Amino acid sequence: MIELVVTDLDDTLVARDKLIASKRCLHSIHQMLDAGVVCGPATGRDISHVSYLYRFDKACYQTAIVANGMRVYYNGEGVLTKELDREGMRKADDVVSQDERACILAYQADNRSWASGTTVDEMVEHHMGHLRNCSGVDRYNPDTFSLVKANVQFDGPLEDQNELMEALQQACPELSFSCPVGGIIDITAHGWDKGEAALWLAHYLGIADAEIAAFGDAGNDYQMIKKVPNSVAVANAFDEIIDTARWHIGFAEDDAVATAFEDIAQAAQEQRMPKFMSTEENEKYLKLAHQIKTVVPSVRCRDKQ
Repeated sequence: MIELVVTDLDDTLVARDKLIASKRCLHSIHQMLDAGVVCGPATGRDISHVSYLYRFDKACYQTAIVANGMRVYYNGEGVLTKELDREGMRKADDVVSQDERACILAYQADNRSWASGTTVDEMVEHHMGHLRNCSGVDRYNPDTFSLVKANVQFDGPLEDQNELMEALQQACPELSFSCPVGGIIDITAHGWDKGEAALWLAHYLGIADAEIAAFGDAGNDYQMIKKVPNSVAVANAFDEIIDTARWHIGFAEDDAVATAFEDIAQAAQEQRMPKFMSTEENEKYLKLAHQIKTVVPSVRCRDKQ
């Protein structure tokens, strides 16, 4: 029986162009909660950027893995926080400073962000996507404050981004790097990721690893999909997520995760495993995912540890 459910948000729970969860999706989350299943997001976003997607329904994100696992919440209370190594961030600043197409954005609790590795003019010139969400941008100094969430913004081809990610990992062994989508490289503490956070939360709650379900689609979900036994890929996932996940479902744009949530809720009430976690159902959706891969090959953007 599944007792803990964690899910990526963008292009997993919610299709990227829809921006917010469907009413059906929220209802399915409440069905799981009513059945006694602990559930919440596992996202690269910090907690302040989660509420709108859930239509401000706090019950849906009272338990949450945010900032790629660097913060964990349970019942609305922070139960785990990790910090980025300052020496590692200094090294990352040195690497990023060598490419004018790249910058580091470091986020604080008040939603103010610091630019590192470039100038503000260069960031604006290269249209760094997250700048529009910043309340201000100052030069980041790793010695001035502790840091939980940061990422590299990159304005260039995916091949160059992957080379930059490789250079960062070689220069900064204190940190880990992953790619959720082209243009962004997420930074976490070395060896820490959504997967480790999900396992930590399960152990904190006394839940076995086999009783966790984890849903994902992209590079920053890879370690979670790899480490959680009952991992689930949406049909629109990156190739390596489809190849690694144990179970497979339909497309994010078709509310496939909501359908799976409804199944989990019903199964929890009947104290059994969900129906979609069966060989027959899995083969059907795995075949669909591979058909899509043939027509539109996925971006390959593996995480580096």
